[in-house]
Amino acid sequence: MLRYAILFAMALLLTLSASAQKQEGSELNKIENGVRQGWWRIEGRNGRIDEGAYVNGKKNGEWVTTDAKGVVRSRVTFDNGVPRGMATYYYPDGKVMETGYWNVDHWEGDYGRYYENGNKSCSFSYDNRGRRAGKQTYYHENGKLMFDGVWEAGKINGPLSIYNDEGQKVMERNYDASGNYQGSQDVVPEVPSGAGGKTSKDFKGTGNFSIYDSFGRKEMSGQFKNGVFMTGDKFIYDSAGKLIRVDKYVDGKKVGSKNP
Repeated sequence: MLRYAILFAMALLLTLSASAQKQEGSELNKIENGVRQGWWRIEGRNGRIDEGAYVNGKKNGEWVTTDAKGVVRSRVTFDNGVPRGMATYYYPDGKVMETGYWNVDHWEGDYGRYYENGNKSCSFSYDNRGRRAGKQTYYHENGKLMFDGVWEAGKINGPLSIYNDEGQKVMERNYDASGNYQGSQDVVPEVPSGAGGKTSKDFKGTGNFSIYDSFGRKEMSGQFKNGVFMTGDKFIYDSAGKLIRVDKYVDGKKVGSKNP
């Protein structure tokens, strides 16, 4: 991460240098000896404006793009005419959409993307070749954790944890070092009611769950929506506690049964 800290400091110095040119320059869109120099303000189609500094005909420092309403839509750092440095893109309302360190044609280091409501959508880490590397995290739109796992050279390696929109872990998928899927297993989340926190009483979860009755027997396993069992298996026991039938549900309706 020291390398990225140094890169960030260099990008910041370029931005400060460009800002100084803007303050000191008395002339916009200047051309000297046939090349662009100093601060430029370029008006494009549909009211778009690109603004930043040229040094010997090449963009340097931070360039800012605004739309017809004056809302900033991007901030991109250039180094000797090449996009290299911190870059941030914005939604039409001015909220951050994505941000990170851009190097010519790929992201490097830490990268973040956001939903329009301002909550983070994902948090990635890239190596110097633009491949995802290290811990990668996705979020539901409500801000709760959705997936997380570890990538190496652009491929997932090891377990990928999956969470419902309440942030409860409900499944774990496993991958080998080549990113090949190896299998998965359900995870019983903590449900804050009933015996051991795993019964259906007052359960309001959404996602994949295995629910147990007060005797610790599996009662339902499958997809729930706001606590309502939608798709999966429902286990039926006799008065002695012996499993006698498994009912199959799809979209909240019983579609069949089978003997254990």
